[in-house]
Amino acid sequence: MSLRLRLTLVLSFLFLLSIAVVTGRSLIGARQEIREEIEFSRQISNEFLQLLAPQESDFEEEQFINVLRSQLSHLETLDRFDIEVSQGANPGTAIQPIDPSRLDAPSWFVDVLGIDGSQLIRLYELGNGKTLIVRVDPVGEINEIWEETSHTVTTRLGSVLTIAMILYLLVGHWLRPIGNIITALDQLGKGDFGRRIPVIPISEVNEIAQKINHLATILGASKSDNERLTRQAMSIQEQERRFLAQELHDSLGQAVSAIKAMAVSIANRTRETLPAISESAINIEKISDDAYKAVRNLMAWLRPAVLDELGLTLALQQMVDDWNLHHEDTFCSLRLDADLSELKEQQQIQVYRIVQEALTNVAKHAEAGRVSVVVSGQEIITILITDDGKGFDGSRVKIGIGLSNIRDRANLLHGSLNVSSKRGKGTTLQIEFPHGQKFRRQNEERE
Repeated sequence: MSLRLRLTLVLSFLFLLSIAVVTGRSLIGARQEIREEIEFSRQISNEFLQLLAPQESDFEEEQFINVLRSQLSHLETLDRFDIEVSQGANPGTAIQPIDPSRLDAPSWFVDVLGIDGSQLIRLYELGNGKTLIVRVDPVGEINEIWEETSHTVTTRLGSVLTIAMILYLLVGHWLRPIGNIITALDQLGKGDFGRRIPVIPISEVNEIAQKINHLATILGASKSDNERLTRQAMSIQEQERRFLAQELHDSLGQAVSAIKAMAVSIANRTRETLPAISESAINIEKISDDAYKAVRNLMAWLRPAVLDELGLTLALQQMVDDWNLHHEDTFCSLRLDADLSELKEQQQIQVYRIVQEALTNVAKHAEAGRVSVVVSGQEIITILITDDGKGFDGSRVKIGIGLSNIRDRANLLHGSLNVSSKRGKGTTLQIEFPHGQKFRRQNEERE
């Protein structure tokens, strides 16, 4: 339940509670007032009867009742007095129940008031042996109290509903800046540290917002530093790889070639005179060939010459061909639907390394039968690498160095990496980054 709704419900409950308390006190007061009026009517009727009693012999029975009714009708107490003459009346039978058809109020309301019928206020024995019964009728008073109470409660409930709606709108207006804070936190979670929360008129909330802004500034600066350091590290790494590839070619490659040439020469000169030495020389020649192939493969891994000489497209094709040559259990397909010739040198190197690292991960962990590499797009280049291997549960498996390196290289391209995998369903890597001039502009801005 939202804070907005909770505040509105709590305040509405307090208002309703106050209405219930006030209404209850009013009903208690009305109940006491009716009892007091009944008691007052009893006293007044006694006084009238005491005044008229000496004159009872001067009136006929009907005249005496009419005079008493006339005198009682002037009282501003309960609505009506019932006066009748009965034989052998007693207090138990003299009280009559209230006729429900005359009541506007529900029965429970009458029970709350504590009135169970027309109230007997006086029994007076006439001289002829009959009994004069005087009752007070509270129906009119009950209906009046019910009308006032229902009107009051309805009015107050309407007021509470109106106040609740106003409170709901006001609290929503007051809490609206919290939505900006939540949005800013979501952006922080996605790595966007450039968003700032505007000044909020509520001081406590504004203090939180400014702390978040300060945190975003620090994280943004840290991210920029990390990207700069990563970029420098990757650049140094590429330089070292290029240097090592050159050294292998110039030093070890030439040395292996020289060993092979000498082995061939020895084998040719001793083929007839010293066949054992000739055979050993031939073995050295074969070992030199294997060593040279290993050196050449290592140089290609460190810095493929085809990348510098013929470009990224042919370099990727050669990488996939070499992959299929050395991985008989896993077939890799390559589809290039993007013009990679206009990519900057840094972009070409990072794309090559991303595909290289991804295929290395497939060979180490995926146990896949097929893997596909698709490069597509114009303004935004998308690299989609999919395998049908065993996959993994991202919530339980910690991302290793391979994926971390791919993510770092995607960040250097000012792009993003999305990893999708399920156990037994394979793994998909999707890397997106801007092409050409857009990359150059973003790179200059970050520099």
